Amino acid sequence: MAYVGNTHAEHVADNRWLNKFVEKYHKVMDRLQEARLHEARRQIAPYLSNLDDETLKALGFDRNELKSRL
Repeated sequence: MAYVGNTHAEHVADNRWLNKFVEKYHKVMDRLQEARLHEARRQIAPYLSNLDDETLKALGFDRNELKSRL
């Protein structure tokens, strides 16, 4: 294989660095998504708690679950 400008060892080292960077980037993005989801659920819970049990059930929620979010 021909690596332009890099030896094989340098190319492998570059790939390791890139792989670590991508792994950390994905981890950060996953945590950011989890944090936003948690915050959205926390903010919507008070509005959902004003609905009657039948409507909550139709939307796929449980009143006890909502109480734990408040």
